[in-house]
This record gives sequence, structure tokens and C-alpha cells, in this order.
Amino acid sequence: MQPKVPLWLINFLIFVYHSTPILFAVSSPALEAEIGADINLGQLMSSFYFSGFTCGLMLFGRISDLWGRRKTMLIGITIFVIASVLLVIGNNPYLLLAFKFIQAFGVSVCSIVTQATSRDSYQGADLMRIYGLNGILVCFVPTVETSIGGFILEKLSWRYCMAWDALKGFLVLICCACWLPETIPDQVRREAGKIKFFSVFKRFMQDKTVIMYGLTAGLSIGMLTGFIIEMPFVFLKSFEIKPTTYGALNVIITVVFLGANFLNLYLIQRQDFIKDFIYYSLWFSFAGCMILLTSSYFIQYTSPVGFMIMVAFMLARLLQGFAHNLLMPYVLGIALEKYRGLFGSASAIFNSMYYFVISMLTFAISYVHQDYSIHAYAVLVSMTSFCTILLFKQTR
Repeated sequence: MQPKVPLWLINFLIFVYHSTPILFAVSSPALEAEIGADINLGQLMSSFYFSGFTCGLMLFGRISDLWGRRKTMLIGITIFVIASVLLVIGNNPYLLLAFKFIQAFGVSVCSIVTQATSRDSYQGADLMRIYGLNGILVCFVPTVETSIGGFILEKLSWRYCMAWDALKGFLVLICCACWLPETIPDQVRREAGKIKFFSVFKRFMQDKTVIMYGLTAGLSIGMLTGFIIEMPFVFLKSFEIKPTTYGALNVIITVVFLGANFLNLYLIQRQDFIKDFIYYSLWFSFAGCMILLTSSYFIQYTSPVGFMIMVAFMLARLLQGFAHNLLMPYVLGIALEKYRGLFGSASAIFNSMYYFVISMLTFAISYVHQDYSIHAYAVLVSMTSFCTILLFKQTR
């Protein structure tokens, strides 16, 4: 009988790799203030993070097909823990960039191997349901992690945020060592070893539908990441609200995202309807970005105009997140069905594609952030939102 990875362990792994960039986004203003570098350190570290994450996906995905899921997972998490400890003690801004790259390289294993083990264990509507349940968990991650990060920043410093990453990594390492089964049979591993990675890549690049799914996912996650990165600077720096208050604002976001994921669990039973619903929700996301763009022309960080900017930013964040939480379980559940037996390699290519897009978007955000222009940021996310709609339309 095919061993199945426990659902609670899948959720724990997802929590770790989703919470890591969110915690850093909360702590990055304090990091920049303490280190005092002449570069946009927080934004550059975000770009380095997703670049390292992409490299890790490519390597660990292929290795997991050859060495097995369990061994690959333990290696990656160990790297993550070591890099997190180095971030705690680092002082040089350029070394911090390198450590962040390595940290992301290690934690990427929680993404790629978790997806591979999920696809090994489940398929079809069951797999979509697993991703839908994962999405419900992910809804709580920003609220939980920003609240924890805000508390740590108020009571201690950003270095303890990195220590919290190290602790999470150590705990998940123990859990994987004790409870993660090997979900890929030896025979499948031997067969995968006979297939060259380039052959999988060539087959993948000839699959137009999968490429469209990958680019759509990348743009959607990139926008979501952009909001996560930018929100602390808008609310904590520009509007000078307390970190704990900022964490409380995420309760509203969580409720909306939960609604999207519960709706998604229902729509899984309506395969004839779900793609149309996602398509129209992407248009609502675009509308939210346009509201932000329009309001950015009147930006002043004083009441009442400043308050309206906050509302517009939150509305765009909510609408984009709602569409994203409908889109991702469907895309992840259906995109790689034709690559059974090569889920590690195929997932590596697929995930690397959309994380490359994310890296480019976060780099663009860091460039926009140099002059800190809400208007330029609003233009960027509006264009990205419209491109997401065009790409998803190609899969209908």
C-alpha cells in the first residue's frame, strides 16, 4: 500500500515556508534601521530570498525523484536551520543577503517536496481538496506570523525574529525525522533515474497549458507577495501605526481569505463552473488594483486622505487575495497530472517558473521602493493583475 504523508505534517511544512517571508517582511523596517546600510536592504533581501528559493526548487525537486522525498527533506531543512542561525548573528549587510539566499534555498524543500509527497499520496479532486484545506491554513499564517513578529519587535528585536525561524526549522526537522514516510517507491525512483532532466524540461516547455498555469500562478503569487512586502512600510512607516495594530488588521484579511477557501472546497465539486468563477474573481482583483491606482494620485499621509489610501490599499489587498486563494488550489491540483512518476522534477520546473516570475516582481518592487512611490507601486500591480487575467484566459 502506498504510504501517505500525514495531513498535519503537510500543514506544518506549509506553515514554515509560508511564514518565513512574512515574518521577514514585518521585521525588515527594523532591520534596515539597525544595520543602516545605504541600500534598500529589506527589499533586496526579499529579492535574494525568492532567487534562493527558485534555485532550491530546481535542485531539491530533481534530487527528491532520485534520492527520495524523506532524505531530501531532511537535508533542506538542516540548511534552513543553519542559515537562520547565521542571520541571527550577522551584521554585515552583504553577508545578510547571502545568508537570506541560503535560508530560502533550504526552506524551498518544504515547498517542493511537500507538493511532491502530496501528489504521490493524493490525486484528482482529493488533491485539490488537500490544497484547498492547505489554503485555509495559509489564511491564518499572515495573522499569526505578523502578530508574533509584531510582539517580538516591540519586546525584543528583529534578530529574535530570525531566531524564531530557526526554532520552527528545528521543530519541523524533528517531525520529519520521526513521521515523514518515503512516498516514492524504489521502482519509481529507478525509472526516474533513467529519464534525463532535460527530457522532462523539453516535454514541459512544449506543454502550452502548463506554461500558462505556471505564469498565471507566478503573477498571482508575485502580487500577493508584493502586498505582503509593501504593507509594513505603508502602515508601520508611513502611517506609523503600532506593529500589534498592524497584526490585528490582518484578522480582516484572514476572514476574507477563509471565505475564499471554503468557497473553493465547494467549487471543487463544480468543475464545469470553477474556471469561470476564478476568471471573474481575477477581474475583481484588477478592479481593486485600479482603485488603489486612482487613490494613489491623491496620496497624503494625513487624515482624511491618508485614511482613504489605507482603505484603498486594504481593498486591493483583499480582492487580490480572494482571487489568489481561489486560483492556486485549482492550478496546483490540475497542472501536473500528466507528469505522474516525475512529480519532483516536474514540480521543480513548474515552481521554478513561477518563482522566477515572483523574483522579477519583487525586484521591480524593490526598484519602485527606492523613491517610495505608492503611485508607481499601484501602476505595477495593476499591470500585473491585468496580465494575470490574460494568461488565465488562455487556459479556459
